Amino acid sequence: MAQRINGTIHQQRAGQLIRNFDQYLTTLKGDPNANYSNCAWFDVADMEEYIASVKQAANNTGKKFSGLRIYFGKYNETLAYDDLTVIMAPTEASNPNALGTAEDRDMTFEAENLGSSGHPPKKNYPHN
Repeated sequence: MAQRINGTIHQQRAGQLIRNFDQYLTTLKGDPNANYSNCAWFDVADMEEYIASVKQAANNTGKKFSGLRIYFGKYNETLAYDDLTVIMAPTEASNPNALGTAEDRDMTFEAENLGSSGHPPKKNYPHN
């Protein structure tokens, strides 16, 4: 069996966490038929391009790109759909000679939000 990458979990555990989130959203809305987003999909080439552009911008300004912080958001209800979204914001290492941490601050570079999956995206995990 291949060694797991730091922070990965088994797909059964991931599936359970996603089902818990779906149930939580249903509880918030109080509507068992509510179809909230539970995922977003990002093209790997777009992500690689985004990460490369953040690395370059950080390098140009003397900052150390340390990671991506994932925020959860919701589109304004005046739109035709009221789905949830995720926003990836690059973070800057507070110490350029150390590894990044979850406490690093967000950079002021553009955040990534252009994923897809439909409106609203909802998938069962693992999705085949």
